[in-house]
Amino acid sequence: MFLTPTREERQVEDVMLVTSGPLIFAAVLCISTGVLIQQNFSVSYPSTSICGLKGSFVDMPCTYSYPSDRHIRETFWHINWFPEAPTDLSLDSKYQGRVEYLGDKVDNCSLRIKDLRDSDTKEKYRFRLTTDDRKGTFSGSEVSLSLADLHVTVSPESVKQGDKVTLTCSTTCSLSNNPTYI
Repeated sequence: MFLTPTREERQVEDVMLVTSGPLIFAAVLCISTGVLIQQNFSVSYPSTSICGLKGSFVDMPCTYSYPSDRHIRETFWHINWFPEAPTDLSLDSKYQGRVEYLGDKVDNCSLRIKDLRDSDTKEKYRFRLTTDDRKGTFSGSEVSLSLADLHVTVSPESVKQGDKVTLTCSTTCSLSNNPTYI
C-alpha cells in the first residue's frame, strides 16, 4: 500500500532541504578557517600552516573551549589520526624531549616543538581534549609545519677589518615566532 504524504509532511521535507545548504556551508567555512565546533567543543588556531627554521623551535598557538558542565581529563597533541585513540605526541620516540605543551587545562592548548627536523614536516598535528563525559572527546583540525632556509647577506660585499658591516637575515616564509639571530 502506498501512502501519500500530507501537506504538513511535505512542508517539513521542504524546510529540511532549504536549511541543509547553509549548514553545510557553515561547516565547510569553519573547517577552512581552522576552527572546529561540535556540541560546544571548539579548537581554534590563528594559522593552520606554521613555518620554522631547521634546528630551532616553533610555537603552535591554540585555544579551545568545551561545555561548562564538563571537566577536562586529558589534553595533548597528536599526529596519528588512526587508530581512534591517538597517542600523545610527547610519548612518541621521534618527539620525546623535543615537544613542550605550553597550554593549560582551561583554554590554552599551545605547543612548542624544539630542534626542528625535516621529518617533522611530514606530519599533520592536531590538538585533542577529553572530558569526564565518555562522549566528550574532541580533536581539532590539522596544523601543518614547513621549514624555511635562512639566508644572510653582507653589505658591503667586500669588507676589511674595522669596516662597518650590515648583516641582513631573510627566510623563504614568514616565521611564526619572533626569531633572534646570534
